[in-house]
Amino acid sequence: MPKGDKYKPLQQHLKSDGRETVTMAFDQIAKLVGPLPKSAFIHRPWWGNHDGNSQAIGWMGANYMAEPNAKAHSVTFRKFRY
Repeated sequence: MPKGDKYKPLQQHLKSDGRETVTMAFDQIAKLVGPLPKSAFIHRPWWGNHDGNSQAIGWMGANYMAEPNAKAHSVTFRKFRY
């Protein structure tokens, strides 16, 4: 599977939503892409907004930045402008 393909459904979801801010629970994301790794729940860097994170292709490819809230098991995606 090419890098980031697992997270393409998340990218498509964010693109079709299109709002400036989209907050999703981790379990909502898992319904789109399959189970999230344990590190998504406990390591903020897993949600890093850089090309080195294959999962970041999911949100950055839709022009969003991730802002996780591990305590709430959610993440807020905010649109970014070039």
